Amino acid sequence: MELSNKKVVVVGLRLSGMAAAKLLREKGASVWVTDSTSDAELERSASALRTEGVQVELGAHTEEFISGSDLVVASPGVPREALPIRWADEKSIPVISELELAFNFCKAKSVIAITGTNGKTTVTTLIGEIIKEAGRECWVCGNIGEPFSSKVKDIGEGDIVVLEVSSFQLERIKDFKPKIGIALNVTQDHLDRYSSMEEYSKAKLKLFQNQDGSDYAILNFDDSIAKGFAQKVRSKPLWYSIKRGVDEGACIKGTHIVTILDKKIMAISERLNLRLLGEHNLENALASALAAALLGIEAETIAKVLGEFAGLAHRFEMVESVGGIEFIDDSKATNVDSTMRALQACNKKVVLIAGGRDKASDFRAARKIIKEKVSSLVLIGEARERIAKALDGHVPQVDFADSMADAVKKAFSLAKRNYTVLLSPMCASFDMFKDYAERGKVFKEEVGKLKTSAPLDAPAAYVGEDK
Repeated sequence: MELSNKKVVVVGLRLSGMAAAKLLREKGASVWVTDSTSDAELERSASALRTEGVQVELGAHTEEFISGSDLVVASPGVPREALPIRWADEKSIPVISELELAFNFCKAKSVIAITGTNGKTTVTTLIGEIIKEAGRECWVCGNIGEPFSSKVKDIGEGDIVVLEVSSFQLERIKDFKPKIGIALNVTQDHLDRYSSMEEYSKAKLKLFQNQDGSDYAILNFDDSIAKGFAQKVRSKPLWYSIKRGVDEGACIKGTHIVTILDKKIMAISERLNLRLLGEHNLENALASALAAALLGIEAETIAKVLGEFAGLAHRFEMVESVGGIEFIDDSKATNVDSTMRALQACNKKVVLIAGGRDKASDFRAARKIIKEKVSSLVLIGEARERIAKALDGHVPQVDFADSMADAVKKAFSLAKRNYTVLLSPMCASFDMFKDYAERGKVFKEEVGKLKTSAPLDAPAAYVGEDK
């Protein structure tokens, strides 16, 4: 991609937009950045870019700013109907994603890309940790928090790149081609952006569109949509499953996690040696082990990392035990399927804290597991009344809370000894918090306050033991 003296407009000035703008400047482009919002953080970023000769507009998009562009680079969070994207399409100006931009300048031959509705960050991190433990040079970036564009200039030809990739990033790819593509699952999410599950799944499928017979597609056999991708890819499909054996891929044999490649079985680890809890994390371990085995990494190395990896913050993370009640932070559960997976991992009765900004989700899908596992619901945020209506009759008690502090106190009062209080919202966080991480942080803080203020024998002294 030759960009010297080309006018390139970057839409969106957050992490990805900033990284894209800097990469474009290094490649000699005339860089223009537009963002429809404005705040102190954006003003600081804009000021820094202007000192490097970048043109920046904040607070509104103008058509004149786009005119004469040779290329538009869209940040992941930019809606497809955003004015600059529409104007670019009308003027036949090519639009690519930040992911596509970075890939065009990436020297590495081994790129592993992970997509899926749930589990992307865990699997991306796990694969990266395994590769590092094997002593190989590895870069972990993408949707996980470090933009690909911010790392690409330092990546060498022999390095391995492990990318978390969202459907938003895949919408505007052209040449992006991972050596190993992984589809973990495709379940209901982002229906505020996509018109249907079919449209959403097509965006995920784009991960594999440029692969050929020399590449690999690792697919979850237990997920119907991911499984169906095998009929549409040109690369070599490999399966992983926790429910059945596979001919080529990864599965459970007896009590062991195994990989099977070229008909050779490699025993990785006893499944009970995993620190991560829940069947969804067993799936994550299988996908990670399979990717590592494709790279030729030994079983002992894979097993060591799987046995030591304790998980990531805000992803089914144990916080505290107060009065015999455990509190779990699963704030990253921003869709219904993720909360269902969290509930499946709970082996105690649950008081569930849920709610936030709705993404046009069908909360009725959680009815069965909620009826089985949840004793009480404490609902917060914009979606609370819609969730309550969807789950009416499927949970004995529903309470509303106006803040996280209120939610934690109410959940504690509703729980009995040997219960779990689970924050697993099924919704985005942006109505009450900056992001899911802040939501989880506030939850932990409120649990901490509860621990210091509650009597040592609470709450059983107030609401009785669970028999």
